[in-house]
Amino acid sequence: MKKIVFVGVLLTLSLMLAAASYGQQAGDVWANKGRYTRLYDSKTMETLNGEVAAVGKYTPPGQPDGVRFTLKTDQGPIEVILGRGSYVEQKGLKFEPQDKVTVKGSRVAVEGKPTIIAAEVTKGEKTLTLRDGNGMPVWNRQSTCAVGN
Repeated sequence: MKKIVFVGVLLTLSLMLAAASYGQQAGDVWANKGRYTRLYDSKTMETLNGEVAAVGKYTPPGQPDGVRFTLKTDQGPIEVILGRGSYVEQKGLKFEPQDKVTVKGSRVAVEGKPTIIAAEVTKGEKTLTLRDGNGMPVWNRQSTCAVGN
Protein backbone atom coordinates (compact mmCIF):
# COMPACT_ATOMS: atom_id res chain seq x y z
CA MET A 1 0.00 0.00 0.00
CA LYS A 2 2.82 2.41 0.85
CA LYS A 3 4.38 1.69 -2.53
CA ILE A 4 1.14 2.59 -4.37
CA VAL A 5 0.82 5.85 -2.42
CA PHE A 6 4.48 6.70 -3.12
CA VAL A 7 4.04 6.04 -6.86
CA GLY A 8 0.86 8.13 -6.87
CA VAL A 9 2.58 11.04 -5.16
CA LEU A 10 5.58 10.76 -7.51
CA LEU A 11 3.30 10.71 -10.56
CA THR A 12 1.35 13.73 -9.31
CA LEU A 13 4.54 15.72 -8.69
CA SER A 14 5.87 14.80 -12.13
CA LEU A 15 2.68 16.00 -13.80
CA MET A 16 2.76 19.24 -11.81
CA LEU A 17 6.36 19.92 -12.84
CA ALA A 18 5.58 19.16 -16.48
CA ALA A 19 2.57 21.49 -16.42
CA ALA A 20 4.58 24.28 -14.79
CA SER A 21 7.37 23.91 -17.34
CA TYR A 22 4.89 23.99 -20.22
CA GLY A 23 3.21 27.05 -18.72
CA GLN A 24 6.50 28.91 -18.52
CA GLN A 25 7.14 28.31 -22.21
CA ALA A 26 3.67 28.54 -23.75
CA GLY A 27 1.82 30.88 -21.36
CA ASP A 28 4.61 33.21 -20.26
CA VAL A 29 4.88 36.13 -22.70
CA TRP A 30 8.58 36.47 -21.82
CA ALA A 31 9.46 32.81 -22.54
CA ASN A 32 11.16 31.34 -25.63
CA LYS A 33 7.76 30.48 -27.10
CA GLY A 34 6.02 33.50 -25.62
CA ARG A 35 4.08 36.21 -27.38
CA TYR A 36 6.95 38.66 -27.82
CA THR A 37 9.33 36.05 -29.15
CA ARG A 38 6.72 35.06 -31.73
CA LEU A 39 6.17 38.72 -32.67
CA TYR A 40 9.90 39.40 -33.01
CA ASP A 41 10.89 39.47 -36.68
CA SER A 42 14.54 39.77 -37.71
CA LYS A 43 13.38 41.21 -41.06
CA THR A 44 12.09 44.32 -39.26
CA MET A 45 15.32 44.98 -37.32
CA GLU A 46 16.37 48.57 -36.98
CA THR A 47 18.64 50.75 -34.88
CA LEU A 48 17.22 53.88 -33.26
CA ASN A 49 19.00 56.64 -31.38
CA GLY A 50 17.12 58.85 -29.01
CA GLU A 51 16.31 59.97 -25.54
CA VAL A 52 14.33 58.03 -22.97
CA ALA A 53 11.14 59.99 -22.28
CA ALA A 54 9.50 57.70 -19.70
CA VAL A 55 10.31 54.36 -18.09
CA GLY A 56 7.84 51.94 -16.61
CA LYS A 57 6.75 48.44 -15.93
CA TYR A 58 4.96 46.59 -18.65
CA THR A 59 2.71 43.95 -17.15
CA PRO A 60 0.55 41.93 -19.52
CA PRO A 61 -2.49 40.55 -17.63
CA GLY A 62 -1.53 37.55 -15.50
CA GLN A 63 2.14 37.75 -16.49
CA PRO A 64 5.41 38.65 -14.79
CA ASP A 65 6.46 42.30 -14.98
CA GLY A 66 8.43 43.53 -17.92
CA VAL A 67 10.33 46.78 -18.48
CA ARG A 68 9.54 49.26 -21.22
CA PHE A 69 10.34 52.84 -22.06
CA THR A 70 9.21 55.52 -24.47
CA LEU A 71 12.01 56.59 -26.78
CA LYS A 72 11.97 60.10 -28.29
CA THR A 73 13.52 59.98 -31.76
CA ASP A 74 13.77 62.44 -34.64
CA GLN A 75 10.82 60.58 -36.20
CA GLY A 76 8.71 60.86 -33.03
CA PRO A 77 8.17 58.75 -29.91
CA ILE A 78 8.01 54.95 -29.94
CA GLU A 79 7.47 52.36 -27.23
CA VAL A 80 10.35 49.99 -26.56
CA ILE A 81 9.75 46.68 -24.78
CA LEU A 82 12.95 45.46 -23.12
CA GLY A 83 11.85 42.19 -21.55
CA ARG A 84 11.38 40.36 -18.28
CA GLY A 85 11.67 42.85 -15.42
CA SER A 86 13.62 40.59 -13.07
CA TYR A 87 16.31 40.09 -15.73
CA VAL A 88 16.65 43.78 -16.56
CA GLU A 89 16.87 44.68 -12.86
CA GLN A 90 19.43 41.93 -12.21
CA LYS A 91 21.72 43.33 -14.92
CA GLY A 92 21.86 46.68 -13.14
CA LEU A 93 21.74 48.98 -16.17
CA LYS A 94 19.03 51.45 -15.22
CA PHE A 95 17.20 53.69 -17.64
CA GLU A 96 15.85 57.10 -16.68
CA PRO A 97 14.20 59.98 -18.52
CA GLN A 98 16.70 62.04 -20.53
CA ASP A 99 19.14 59.11 -20.93
CA LYS A 100 20.61 59.00 -24.43
CA VAL A 101 20.39 55.45 -25.77
CA THR A 102 20.75 53.36 -28.89
CA VAL A 103 18.17 50.61 -29.34
CA LYS A 104 18.48 47.67 -31.73
CA GLY A 105 15.33 45.68 -32.14
CA SER A 106 12.40 44.49 -34.18
CA ARG A 107 9.66 46.94 -35.14
CA VAL A 108 6.27 45.30 -34.61
CA ALA A 109 2.73 46.30 -33.74
CA VAL A 110 1.62 45.68 -30.15
CA GLU A 111 -2.03 46.46 -29.47
CA GLY A 112 -2.09 48.30 -32.80
CA LYS A 113 0.81 50.65 -31.91
CA PRO A 114 4.29 50.67 -33.43
CA THR A 115 6.66 49.14 -30.89
CA ILE A 116 10.26 48.01 -30.80
CA ILE A 117 11.00 44.69 -29.13
CA ALA A 118 14.57 45.40 -28.07
CA ALA A 119 17.42 42.99 -28.73
CA GLU A 120 20.06 45.36 -27.38
CA VAL A 121 20.12 48.73 -25.64
CA THR A 122 23.29 50.79 -25.32
CA LYS A 123 23.66 53.61 -22.81
CA GLY A 124 27.05 55.30 -22.75
CA GLU A 125 29.68 52.56 -22.80
CA LYS A 126 27.37 49.80 -21.55
CA THR A 127 25.20 47.48 -23.61
CA LEU A 128 22.34 45.40 -22.27
CA THR A 129 21.78 42.33 -24.45
CA LEU A 130 18.19 41.11 -24.32
CA ARG A 131 17.76 38.78 -27.31
CA ASP A 132 20.02 36.78 -29.58
CA GLY A 133 20.16 37.10 -33.38
CA ASN A 134 17.08 34.91 -33.73
CA GLY A 135 15.07 36.96 -31.25
CA MET A 136 15.27 34.39 -28.46
CA PRO A 137 15.35 35.96 -24.99
CA VAL A 138 18.74 35.65 -23.32
CA TRP A 139 17.27 35.73 -19.80
CA ASN A 140 16.39 32.06 -20.27
CA ARG A 141 20.13 31.38 -20.67
CA GLN A 142 21.54 33.29 -17.70
CA SER A 143 25.13 32.16 -18.26
CA THR A 144 25.30 33.89 -21.65
CA CYS A 145 23.80 37.20 -20.54
CA ALA A 146 25.77 40.23 -19.56
CA VAL A 147 25.96 43.95 -19.50
CA GLY A 148 29.17 44.64 -21.33
CA ASN A 149 31.26 47.54 -22.37
